Amino acid sequence: MSAFGTDSVDHVAVLNMRESRDLKADFPYWFGFQGADGERRYGKGRDRLLASGGIEVSMPAMQVGTRAKLNALNLKYSDCARHPELTITERTIASQFLRGFRKAVEPAAGFLGL
Repeated sequence: MSAFGTDSVDHVAVLNMRESRDLKADFPYWFGFQGADGERRYGKGRDRLLASGGIEVSMPAMQVGTRAKLNALNLKYSDCARHPELTITERTIASQFLRGFRKAVEPAAGFLGL
């Protein structure tokens, strides 16, 4: 935001939940946290993003084994629903990820040209 400003520029922050379980606890520098002295530490970038009309997106996690298999097979998520080397469970996991991702990017759709 410092490099490009906020006038006529759309900013989208993507929080990758790949290895995360708790959004706020796993991104302390983004959300900020209270120090032992009671003062808030970090989180100013997020505050600035939201104040300037930026959008925050949380990309959903995916079960690690399924993600590894999709990578090994070099699959697009849209191809997972019928791929013969995936189990029904893996197809379901990929489908849930895709639905979650679509829902997550909805607030930024205009910014992303979707």
